[in-house]
Formats: sequence, structure tokens, C-alpha cells
Amino acid sequence: MFDYFVLSHRLALIQGYRTRLRNNVIDKLFPAIWQTIISPVPENVFKNSREAHLQVMGVELHIAELLNTFVGSLTPIERRLFEIVILHRLNCLYSCLGSQNPLNHRAIVITGAMFQDRLALQLLDTDESQHGWIFVQGQQKSVASHEWTIQFLGACALARTIRALSAIDTGRIYLSNILDDADFGVDLFISRGSRDFAISIKSQYTTTLMSVAAISIRPLQDSHEQNIFDGAKLAGMHYSIPFIPLLAIVGRNGTQPFDLTLHKEDVEAFRRWL
Repeated sequence: MFDYFVLSHRLALIQGYRTRLRNNVIDKLFPAIWQTIISPVPENVFKNSREAHLQVMGVELHIAELLNTFVGSLTPIERRLFEIVILHRLNCLYSCLGSQNPLNHRAIVITGAMFQDRLALQLLDTDESQHGWIFVQGQQKSVASHEWTIQFLGACALARTIRALSAIDTGRIYLSNILDDADFGVDLFISRGSRDFAISIKSQYTTTLMSVAAISIRPLQDSHEQNIFDGAKLAGMHYSIPFIPLLAIVGRNGTQPFDLTLHKEDVEAFRRWL
């Protein structure tokens, strides 16, 4: 891949260990972040620029101000969990304000993409015994528990895909940046030898396994297949890389949406295309 792409993307790396959230954070600080007053991001963040990375910077500065009272009390992973809560609450706030407004709609897209990206990494870094606690806390405390569940499922699908790809020799796995996610609809990139892939990941309630398909011809009807075909083409033009579009459908593991267990079939679903 070319330097511009490499410099603007992070590698998806899985740690050999998982971090546990501390008891005082769970018992005292985490409940407080759900009660903290949340104000909208300053309007000029979305009004003055259409550049996705600048909008993300504006949202991050706003979150930093909201978390100011917690500075020094949190580890980096705990801070990211608090950011996830604020992003979810901001996403709900803009949804309530009305997605018909173009600025609100853009804010929903940006905060939603940031939420999924951070939560997927949080699940990969946090001890699995605490995944259920994070999920249930959001269901109980969110004013939009259904949206929390849907967003959580999306993040779990992304995390499980990263785990599946890490289990085989796929070359380099790159996390999408906000432009890829919000404007191209691409969740992950893979560079393997002379081939580069752009992957769109969708969660599926009705199965437990993963399925993967390469989209070599643009479908005529609007669909997930059409979206990733177009998104890979847009990403290819932006980065000057001919990406092969892949669509991954990630099933739900039983009754636990936070279960990241891999099946042999999940790994093989990707292996046959890479």
C-alpha cells in the first residue's frame, strides 16, 4: 500500500492480555458519567467544515471538556469507555433533535462511527468477563436502550471480524478512519501481498456464523453489496489503491450479543477469499 494510506490508518493489533476495569471505577465513577449533563457539540464543528477528520477533532475536544472532572482518575482504557458512553449519549441527543436537519444528521453519522470504532477496540482490550457488565449497564442507563443494543451488536461484529482475521495469516489489517467509515462505508482494510481488500461488516440476528463474499460486479438494486462495491471504488480513488470489495455478514453468538467467541467456520469464511 502507498505511504499516504499507511500514515493515515492504524493497524488492528490484538493484545496478548486483557485489562480489567477497576472496582472503584465500576462502582463510583462509571455511574456518574451517565448522569453528567451532556451539551451538543458546538454547531460550527459540523457547519464550518465537511472534512470528517476535522469534525472528529471537534467532537473529541468537546468530549475532553466533558471529561475534565475525571482527569487523573482513569486509565487510558477506562477513559475510552467513558468516551464511548458520551458518544452514545451525544448520538441519542442529535437523534432527538431531528435527523432531518443536515447538521444533526452529520453529527449522528460521525458520533455513531466514533462509538462503534471505540467500542470494538474496548471489547478487544477489556477482560471478557466484563463485556456483559458493559452491555447491561448501557441497557439499564441509556434513554435509548434499543439503540445501545444495535450499536453494541455492530461493535461486536467488528471486533469478532478482527479476531477472525488475526487468526489467519492475512497480512496487515487496518482499521478504517472516520472518512472511510462515515463516507465510504468501509469498516476494515486488508493488505495481503499484491491484493488489497476493503471490507464492510454487517451484523445478522438470524445466524451464529460469519459469511464472506467478494462483490466483483455492482448490483443493480440498492443493497449492502452495492454499498461496499461503491465504497471500495470511492476509497480506491481517494487512496489510489484498487481495493477488492468484501461483504462480511457476522452472526450473533446465541443469546449473548457481547460474546466474541470464534468458530472454525468463521475463520474459514475469510480464508477462502484472502
